[in-house]
Amino acid sequence: MKKLYAFLCLVMMASGVSSLFANNLNITNVSLTGATSTTIQVQYNMFWENSWRDAEHWDATWVFIKFSTNNGNTWAHATLSASGHVAGTASPTPTLQIPQDNLGAFVYRSTQSTGTFTITGQQLQWNFVANGLNQSQASSAEIRVFGIEMVYIPQGSYALGDGVNYSGTPSPSTGAFRRNFTNRAVYITDQVSDSINDNVSGLFFRADGDNGIDLNNDGLIGTWPTDAPAFPTGFTHFYCMKYELTQGQYVDFLNTLTYTQQTARVQNATNIVAQNAWDGTTTVLPTHRYNIFVQTAGTNSTVPRVYTATRPDRACNHIAWPDAAAYSDWSGLRPMTEMEFEKACRGPLPPVQGEFAWGNASSTGNLTALITGAENGQETSNVTTSVYHRFYTASVTGGDGSFTTGAVRVGMFARANTTRAQSGLTYWGLADMTGNVGEWMVGFFNLAGRSFTGLHGNGTLMAAGHADVSFWPGINGNTTLTTANSAFLGSTGITASAGLATREDPCQWVNCSSIYPISSRFNLSSNFVTRNVYFGYRGVKSNL
Repeated sequence: MKKLYAFLCLVMMASGVSSLFANNLNITNVSLTGATSTTIQVQYNMFWENSWRDAEHWDATWVFIKFSTNNGNTWAHATLSASGHVAGTASPTPTLQIPQDNLGAFVYRSTQSTGTFTITGQQLQWNFVANGLNQSQASSAEIRVFGIEMVYIPQGSYALGDGVNYSGTPSPSTGAFRRNFTNRAVYITDQVSDSINDNVSGLFFRADGDNGIDLNNDGLIGTWPTDAPAFPTGFTHFYCMKYELTQGQYVDFLNTLTYTQQTARVQNATNIVAQNAWDGTTTVLPTHRYNIFVQTAGTNSTVPRVYTATRPDRACNHIAWPDAAAYSDWSGLRPMTEMEFEKACRGPLPPVQGEFAWGNASSTGNLTALITGAENGQETSNVTTSVYHRFYTASVTGGDGSFTTGAVRVGMFARANTTRAQSGLTYWGLADMTGNVGEWMVGFFNLAGRSFTGLHGNGTLMAAGHADVSFWPGINGNTTLTTANSAFLGSTGITASAGLATREDPCQWVNCSSIYPISSRFNLSSNFVTRNVYFGYRGVKSNL
């Protein structure tokens, strides 16, 4: 008998700029209808609270489909048709945007409005012939529909680096990009910029927002390796995950993998309990509030494990770069670049010296996460002066009450009537870009990072469980920062991390007692394939 599922790739806090409440995303009543010899409609209802659209940008749900034709032992990514979709019934009418790769759809409001968005009868047309199936196989397939909340960041100029924008004396943040040898920020536009100093590598380059990077600093954009015309500069539009990857999202991911793939994507049992069989009653002490367990043990042949997350809305830590890469490949996303990170935080506003994601340089206040209510996805904090959660040194009190440090619910500080600073939100309404878990991204300060071309995942992992996207950090096992990441060679996927960067976690650098401004940069020279208690992930998509 055909099985149909709706899965929540989660989300529990609004990041709308004007309204901030618990933001439940639900996809329900999944069914198959309207089969032809080449396509079939995947129908569902979708609901999320505090959806919004203004004149500049909007929140959206990235909806994609996985299917199985062998009783759920293996899952594949459904390819959508370019047209033939049904928006469904809602007020306002939903907009369906199918990106170039046809791996899913962005769903968002068609007009400016805010509030609960309830959509009934929405249909995505699955082009099952493109996945090698016939009508009978597609009609009897098991279906899972996933949704990830994202925010659209429009094309536009922005400041790179947080140096003053005049002839002043303040210095930019540690390692920040800056204009020539000055302490000024440089603006990324649709024209070739002034010369930019990469204050970490010492490299001088220019950027043309919609044409890439002029590496030899001659004012012209040529081809690789003289220049990097495909490197994402942050100027052009992209969608960014509204929240950090949650433990519930990671479980959804694990539960579509084979046993072998799962083994590659969970931590060694000596550090966390992700590989331990868990009967639901045994008391097991997770590490730094990581609460992912094996609910049903699998085998090493045809039957995968079944994982569960007891705190699905909590940010997922213990994410090494190969894990983040695999999640992005599986979901059709990609990692963001350092430049896109600054655009996602600062928006089009002038730079503020030493600013954090919430737009000012203040990091004072009680940094302890005082959780009110049970940790059931609705918990908040009653500390109105907190703007972020310092993962490694801020004690967590309330809620579960048994663990002193670790991850908290994504977007937890965003509540009704809180300001952007009190909520810790970026200009665009993204949560936790300073604080909670650290986030992996593509660096610019070495040749390996500069070879990144912005390619996206295709929904499919290698049999061994690794991502296999060309030019991503660590593809083909690249561990050498001075070697460009290359096209996938067909044997070794992303098992290393040359070209990787991170911006927001202090524990990796000097100590855990401080946080760093959004423009601070540090030279990553290690190979980040070992899972770390304080690292998570957030992906983007730009092939629109």
